[in-house]
Amino acid sequence: MRKALTVLSLLAGLAATGQAQDNAAKAAAIKNSVGANQARLRKYQWIQTTKMSVDGELKQTTVASCLYPAGAPKPACTEISSTPTEQPSGGPIRKKKMAEAIAGMRRSWTA
Repeated sequence: MRKALTVLSLLAGLAATGQAQDNAAKAAAIKNSVGANQARLRKYQWIQTTKMSVDGELKQTTVASCLYPAGAPKPACTEISSTPTEQPSGGPIRKKKMAEAIAGMRRSWTA
């Protein structure tokens, strides 16, 4: 009976050791795969479009070409084009509001 228990415990120990080696091999394979995928991803180049808006109104659009430089953790982007930021227009509504504000100030000074 003792021999049977000893043999069973040895087999269980061998199985656990074999499983640990199997897990270590799987972990190493996954690590190698991740490294290879990262190396392949760093060869790509892409176009990035950034749109900035304020209160739902588009103010500026920038288009840039991006890629990972050798050994860099972050991508480097080179601006291709950009729409200039719009200056506030002097449209009729704005002119009317300015005229009303000026008139209000004049009334307060004369009163």
